Amino acid sequence: MARRLIVHAGFHKTGTTALQSSLYAVREELSKVGFEYPVVGGKAHHKAIYSLMERGWGWEDRGGNPHNPKKWPELLKKVRKARNTAIISSEFLCELSDEQVAKFQSDLAIEESTIYFTLRPLLKIVPSAYQQHLKIGIRSDYEKWLHSILDEPGVSTITPSFWVRHQHAKVLSRWAKLYGKERVKLVIVDESNPDFMYKTFNREWGFNDSLLVPQQDKDSNRSLTLDEVALLRRV
Repeated sequence: MARRLIVHAGFHKTGTTALQSSLYAVREELSKVGFEYPVVGGKAHHKAIYSLMERGWGWEDRGGNPHNPKKWPELLKKVRKARNTAIISSEFLCELSDEQVAKFQSDLAIEESTIYFTLRPLLKIVPSAYQQHLKIGIRSDYEKWLHSILDEPGVSTITPSFWVRHQHAKVLSRWAKLYGKERVKLVIVDESNPDFMYKTFNREWGFNDSLLVPQQDKDSNRSLTLDEVALLRRV
């Protein structure tokens, strides 16, 4: 069983995909220095967290997959086999309810656990979130969508998950209540320094400076062009 657990729990649109791609790319090197980044389908642990939440993956009427109860136990099994430190990363962890965070904690049962969140200004998150929702099927134009999330902060009629994910203080408090505030850490992303996040986690986790670095791959989750936005709204 792992003696130590590192959890990267969000937030959405703060460089999470980039960090997960880097962790996945160096998982063999990590293993050599006592860190395990278990693979349970994909470069992150989204499907395992959806399994914990008892939710399906994707839109049910557009090729999504039903709830898979095996993925969470599969991740638990691999964490238990870790020799020293296990790393779990999924921004969907920030969507867990109080009860689900408690189950996450009790199922893993690793006393030395640290929870990390990365954060950008909400002003920067909003347009990125809109583009992400376009990718998964919403048709709303940007202005209408903005009204749906900002006219009554905390409520979103078009994309209800937005405020579940982005009431940041509420999410941080939920995790701190169970793990203790000293075990919940927030990293503010420096957008003027593309290497900041990698350097921060290399230092925080005791890696050499060149271990976690940007990866150029198809999972980079780049911003859409205006033409791509227009096309998605017509599909």
